[in-house]
Amino acid sequence: MKIKFAYTALLFIALLTSCSEQDYYDPNSQVIPDELSDLTVPSGFDWTTSSNISLNLDVDDQFNGSYYYKLQVFNQNPIISPNASLLAEGLAKKNEPFKAKVTYAKSDSILYVQETDPTGKRSVRAIYTSNALKSASVATLKSGSTKSLDINYTAPTRTYTTPSNATVISGSSYSISYSSNQYVIPAGQTFEGQINNSSWYDAYVYVEGTWKNTSTNTELNNLKIIVQDGGKYIPTQTSSNIKANGSAKIVVATTGQFNPDKKEVNVDMNNENGQIVNNSTVFNINNISNIRSLFNYGTMSASGTLSANTSNVQVINESSLTAQNLSINNNANFINKGQFTVNGNTFLQNSIINNNAAFITQNITVNDATIENGCKFIINDKGTFQGTTLNTAAETLLKCNILDLQANNKINLGSYAIMNVTNELKFSNSGTSINGPTSGNKALVKLEKFSITEWRHPAFTGYLEIESSNYPANSGSTGYDVPSDTKYVNFVRKGESTVNIEATSCNEGGNIIQRGGPVIITYPLSTTLGTTYTYAFEDNYPSIGDYDMNDFVLDINLGYTLSAANKVSKIDIQSKVRAVGATKRLAAAIQLDGVLKGNIKSITNSNTSFSGDVFSMSNGLENDQDYAVIPLTDNAHALFGANTSQIINTKAGETHFPAKAITISISFNEPIDISNVSLIDILNVFIVNGGYNTSNRKEIHLRNYAATKKSTDVSSGRNYSTSDLVYGIRVPLSLKYPLEWVRIIDAYPQFKSWVSSNGQNYPNWYETYETNKVYLLEQ
Repeated sequence: MKIKFAYTALLFIALLTSCSEQDYYDPNSQVIPDELSDLTVPSGFDWTTSSNISLNLDVDDQFNGSYYYKLQVFNQNPIISPNASLLAEGLAKKNEPFKAKVTYAKSDSILYVQETDPTGKRSVRAIYTSNALKSASVATLKSGSTKSLDINYTAPTRTYTTPSNATVISGSSYSISYSSNQYVIPAGQTFEGQINNSSWYDAYVYVEGTWKNTSTNTELNNLKIIVQDGGKYIPTQTSSNIKANGSAKIVVATTGQFNPDKKEVNVDMNNENGQIVNNSTVFNINNISNIRSLFNYGTMSASGTLSANTSNVQVINESSLTAQNLSINNNANFINKGQFTVNGNTFLQNSIINNNAAFITQNITVNDATIENGCKFIINDKGTFQGTTLNTAAETLLKCNILDLQANNKINLGSYAIMNVTNELKFSNSGTSINGPTSGNKALVKLEKFSITEWRHPAFTGYLEIESSNYPANSGSTGYDVPSDTKYVNFVRKGESTVNIEATSCNEGGNIIQRGGPVIITYPLSTTLGTTYTYAFEDNYPSIGDYDMNDFVLDINLGYTLSAANKVSKIDIQSKVRAVGATKRLAAAIQLDGVLKGNIKSITNSNTSFSGDVFSMSNGLENDQDYAVIPLTDNAHALFGANTSQIINTKAGETHFPAKAITISISFNEPIDISNVSLIDILNVFIVNGGYNTSNRKEIHLRNYAATKKSTDVSSGRNYSTSDLVYGIRVPLSLKYPLEWVRIIDAYPQFKSWVSSNGQNYPNWYETYETNKVYLLEQ
């Protein structure tokens, strides 16, 4: 902590007082200075930017347990993202899964598990961290990457809480009245009858029990039907209709059920502002017409047609949706992030399909529309395109039995994309081209046959390999354009492709040219994780200080060695002290929470310069501790050859000192089981800012990390102020920390909203900063 002379006299006195070794925890010293009065901290805010998930990862073992598969967990899809960060790595085989408690950034909604089989073949599967259960069991990992398109949408409200004062619906017919807008069919009860909302009240009906709707025609008229967990909507008529007009909603919770008996139910959304939101695995419908907003996060089955005919329509599928027919017209937006299956016909006009997973249809007609394919787009029978742009991303698949390309179509294929027409590709009119990438790896066009209507003259451009043995000569009326430079387009006989494309979940096995023999991978397995964590501290505890969070800045990268299944016998800590924005002596150490001192077999520490007046040490560990405490430094300034009055690497106009690396390797007598321990979370990093050689030294820890045995923490284990302001934070990247005397809320414009929203807004606030307010002199 430093003294900034522009502070008020009161704050100046508080800062000077806090430098005294006699000033321990004192709530009266934690008066929030004017400089921080605009930062609102919700009570109980945990200040964390990371969370963890317990993974149980099995493999589809094709070698009957003879060889190990390598499993790696990433924060992004490693196939499409060069910046994917490795979060965990282990081995698995038949009856021996890889189990790990994995820490990830709260801003990551999806993690990716990459499996490498003994022959080197890779596949990737996504795990959603937003699941209510913070654990995941993956039984089979033979799928590959999902190509991530940048397709975002405003998510609807998916869950509702039944008000305690909701009016109970009873009798054989019920009318919504003005006296209440909250109604309930309680759990364990059945209401058999119809509900009327003829006055168009904006009301909610929470179905916790069972609603047996006896009406043939139900008009919701703004009514919101919320089928809660365990609730059921059961129509009693063989065929019935629901008009979801006005702002009506039909929302089905995860274990709720809609029409479990699969009767014919037709919903007309009337082109108005209603919503259907399904989270359940039981949602059965016949037709949904005039759709405005349809969101599926569970399993939805439509035995008839889903149709949208107005503007600004959203049809969103995040899980599994099956329909007999699909008709999207007039500036509608269809987003598929799960599996969407159309057993009959799809019609698309003047609209967009964004497919990020698997879209499967029997037939499709596309007029003046766009298809963005980020994974797998399959037409089981015939596709007819007119004025269509189809963009299929790298390592994805477009598959069709018969594809009729009429006028003015553009099919753009990314690197290693596969276009597979299993019967015939027809160039029926002019103005059509199939385009490979302009750089990178070739795309593959597999054609059983392609034909050209006379003088239509299609074009092949970019990096393409065309695999076919049945096509016309490139001359006269059947001519087609190819680049003059032969490095772009080449042709091969059927079955003789030279483009090797690894199998992923998006390309149905890829195009494997040859497969080598298995490679033996076994224990011990050493890995270095990809995430750099920055620990940034304020040094003036218990006083609040200037909140520039640069008084001690430390980066840590973690590696480990597995000696057996899920057992870590050694961890390697690569740390760098980047800044010391303090004018008092600071020491730093790491306590391994939950790891008893006696379980340490050996420690190597690249920093051997300790004076002994802060940490009394033996064999790399601090003496008289229950848990293992590994000192990093007893004088942070001395690491840089500076005295304690010198501020290091926090002022833009002063000399930059290279970061000081401290490497620590720790071996254990009894390996740590990472199936229930997060290695990064057991690192209790702290600094010492006073009482250095006393029995009650002043330690500054992150929120919810306890002080060591050498410190009496009279703030009851909190290590934060009575105003909930903390003195240390950890972020999952190498933070561009604020300049001297620049509050973190000014350097990071999203920080304030993150805090005040209890972490709900801007969970990745640390990625957006003001360049003139952070330290940028590091190389």
